[in-house]
Amino acid sequence: FARTATDIAPIETGLGGRFDATNVVERPAATVITPISLDHMAFLGPTVDQIAFEKAGILKPGVPCILCPQTPDAETVIRRRADAVGAPIKAWPNDWRASRDGDGVLYEDWAGRLRLPMPSLKGDHQIDNAGAAIAALRTLGWAAIGETAVATGLRRAAWGDRPARGLRRP
Repeated sequence: FARTATDIAPIETGLGGRFDATNVVERPAATVITPISLDHMAFLGPTVDQIAFEKAGILKPGVPCILCPQTPDAETVIRRRADAVGAPIKAWPNDWRASRDGDGVLYEDWAGRLRLPMPSLKGDHQIDNAGAAIAALRTLGWAAIGETAVATGLRRAAWGDRPARGLRRP
């Protein structure tokens, strides 16, 4: 990020939140918790509840959390932790939602609707990931980013071989 001037940069946790190195960022602009499943069980625990507890370790006082679709058990654990630390939640599907719409994506939230292309990254889970990213930006006051700019970002998203391009406030 030092080489590319950006106004905002996503930083992904490794295995989980509570003991993750990203916790050195004491006051992130926002946090995002994607769907929790039985992953990294040797480190995070054998149940979705325990894994959700670990992942909820990224929640910070006063820092909004964008919550992707969760199992009821995982959502209960995350909301309990959010209440304990004072982290406001913007949760799917009540505060925001993203869904397949023909050959594209329909994103909806408190600021309105966006009709977007499918993300360039493969997999249906990328629809939720894109929705979470849009919800985070709009939660942070970037609702003025228009449909064209968001569509361009979804088309340009890439893994590894192409450098990421910084997002600039319009």
